[in-house]
Amino acid sequence: GNWAFRHFGSKSWSQSEGQSYNTPYQTYETYVQRDFAPIRGLVTLGDFYTSGQVVEGFALRGIDISSDDRMLSPSQLGFAPRVQGIANSNAVVSIYQNGNIIYQTNVTPGPFVIDDLYSSGYNGDLTVEIL
Repeated sequence: GNWAFRHFGSKSWSQSEGQSYNTPYQTYETYVQRDFAPIRGLVTLGDFYTSGQVVEGFALRGIDISSDDRMLSPSQLGFAPRVQGIANSNAVVSIYQNGNIIYQTNVTPGPFVIDDLYSSGYNGDLTVEIL
């Protein structure tokens, strides 16, 4: 992928009762960034703040190589349970979460396994219906 140049800064000026207030331009972050496919992540070079996911974020001048969940396929995000059962005949297996259908497939008689459920973003128990 291509490099993206990013810069964040601010400048403020105000006037009140004939007085003007002018602050110098302040740079917060200036860096280049690109996707790093081998780790499904990002490479960042320059002056930036760390993400603060483990400890409080801090200013850094250098390089950051980090994973990025947005580069993962839906099947790789979150926990997805394995559902297995036995159908006595050709059947439709429906899986519900919080009353919403999240998966449905046709199965043949005998044992079946569903191991490609994607994380739905909902919390709650799953209900499996075999018809």
